[in-house]
Amino acid sequence: MKCPYCNHKIEGGFLKSSHHITWGKEKAMGYQEDDLSLTKMNLDSFFKGFFVKSYYCKDFKKIFISLEEIDAG
Repeated sequence: MKCPYCNHKIEGGFLKSSHHITWGKEKAMGYQEDDLSLTKMNLDSFFKGFFVKSYYCKDFKKIFISLEEIDAG
């Protein structure tokens, strides 16, 4: 996969967290009604953490997430 900014090869990996990962328009704690959930909640994820497949461009210092690849670890 290539970076859309510089066209160099980007590395695959994961965003990792011990908590549910969401995206929102507001900088507010807790889940808001219009937040986009980036992780799926299940019993395993509660104990093992949450992971979002992503790609990193070290040249442009950007992380890319495909919403089609969202999964819980």
